Amino acid sequence: MRDFIRRSLPQSVRGQLTAIILIAVFVIMSTGSVIESFTRNIDLPAINDSVVRASVIAGLLREAPAEARNEILAATARAGLDFKILSKEQIDGTPYSYVQWRNIGSSDSEKGRLRGDG
Repeated sequence: MRDFIRRSLPQSVRGQLTAIILIAVFVIMSTGSVIESFTRNIDLPAINDSVVRASVIAGLLREAPAEARNEILAATARAGLDFKILSKEQIDGTPYSYVQWRNIGSSDSEKGRLRGDG
């Protein structure tokens, strides 16, 4: 059995390196696929819960008079949720990254601090 395994393995350095690379690619692809499917299944309940909360709060804000909107936003902030009412121009230019999204409506000094200017 040892002789069979020894004969089937590559004998040259180039062949051994090729075998190592192929095995490494296979392991990385398999591990990545498993991790991706695991995180996809784990995050779904939290995302669905966030979507439901955002939908309820958006409905409340839509129906509330302008005077009551600040109270609703304050209550959501106390609950640990970060909601902002955006103008149409801000919605059309919606940022793609989380850092840009968090900086909508913050002061220039806060933006500079996040960039490292202050």
